[in-house]
Amino acid sequence: MTIVFFNAKYEVSFVASQNNNMTLNLKVPKLACSACIDRVTKAVMSVDSSATVEANTKTKMVNVRTLYPEAQIKQVLVSAGYPPA
Repeated sequence: MTIVFFNAKYEVSFVASQNNNMTLNLKVPKLACSACIDRVTKAVMSVDSSATVEANTKTKMVNVRTLYPEAQIKQVLVSAGYPPA
């Protein structure tokens, strides 16, 4: 599943598939290096071990596919120090 995190102030892409997976696309300004990607991935995986996380340091975009609520995924990113823009 894919989830993209977002803040209510920010543009977000949301897709629900037939098996209730969600895909969230978030802009994460602090995403600067591979270590940042590792931290973001570990944070998401701490909530949903079956999630899929894709991140790009050039575009600062994080795409997450998950069954968990968007708010929960967003909160774990904030707690990890990578708040969505």
